[in-house]
Amino acid sequence: MVPDTEPNIFQAPDLKEPSAEKFRSFLRRPIFWVSFAAAGALLIVVLSVLPLMTRQAGPAARSIQSKINLRQMGLALQNYHGTFGVFPAGTVSAPELPVEQRFSWILPLMPFTDPPLRTEVRAEAGWQSAEHAGLINTSQIIYRNPEQRLERPFRSGGDYVAIAGIGADAAELPENHPRTGVFGYDRRSTLESITDGLANTLMITTLVQPNRSMFAGGRETVRGFSHQPYLNGPDGIGAVAGTNAVQILLADGSVRSLALTTDAQLIEALATKAGGDRVPDSAEW
Repeated sequence: MVPDTEPNIFQAPDLKEPSAEKFRSFLRRPIFWVSFAAAGALLIVVLSVLPLMTRQAGPAARSIQSKINLRQMGLALQNYHGTFGVFPAGTVSAPELPVEQRFSWILPLMPFTDPPLRTEVRAEAGWQSAEHAGLINTSQIIYRNPEQRLERPFRSGGDYVAIAGIGADAAELPENHPRTGVFGYDRRSTLESITDGLANTLMITTLVQPNRSMFAGGRETVRGFSHQPYLNGPDGIGAVAGTNAVQILLADGSVRSLALTTDAQLIEALATKAGGDRVPDSAEW
C-alpha cells in the first residue's frame, strides 16, 4: 500500500556514530594516523589520474561505468524505499506548477547517493527559479553517462530517464492502469505493486541525448514508450551515438543491456509493472 503522507524528500537514514570517548581512543592509536596518511596519499593519486583515465577510457570502460552509475541509482532507490516504504514520484509534489517546472525524482534521491547531497529547496518555486541556480549548476557523476559526448545545456544535465510505462500519457495514468510503469508524475510505486516481477520491470534507461537538467521534471526525466521504434526512436530512449546497446536498470537492482533490435513486445512487457505480460527468460533477450 502506498503511504498516505508525502515523504520528507530531504530525509535520509542517520548514520550510527561511535561514542565520543571511543572515537577519541581510536584517534590516539598510531595505526590510525598511519592508515589515514596512506589513504590520503592514495586518494590524491586517484584524483590526479581520474580525469586522464576518463578521457582515455575506451568504449568498453565507458560502458562499464554507465552500468555502475545505474547500479548506484538502483541502490539509492532501494534505500529510499527502505526508508519511506515507497519509491519517489516522478516529480516532487508542487500541484500549482506544470510538471515541466517541478523538480524531478532525482532530487529526493540526492541524500541517498554517494557522495550524498543535502540541500534545501523551495519545491513550489520550480527547478528553474533563480534561487536554485547554484544547485542547477552542479553535477553528480552517477547521472552522467560517460558514453555521452554531446553538449549539456546545464552542468546538471543528465543522461538517464525513468520509465513511466507504455503510451504518451503513461506518466499521467492512474496506479491501477495496465500500461502503468514504476514512475509517474504524481504516482508513487511500492515493491509490492510490481506484480510482473522485479527482474522483469524497467526502472531507468539511458537516453540518446542529454536532458536539460537531471533536476527538470516532466518529460525530461520521466518518459513512456509511445512510438515505435521504441529504442533510438522518437521518444529519445536508447543508446548514445557510437554505441549499439541500451543500458537498463531493473526493479530488482540488476543492470542489463538491450540491443537496438530488441522486440517491441518485450520492451512493452518490461515497461509495465502490473500488465500481466509474459516476459521471456532474460537469457532470451
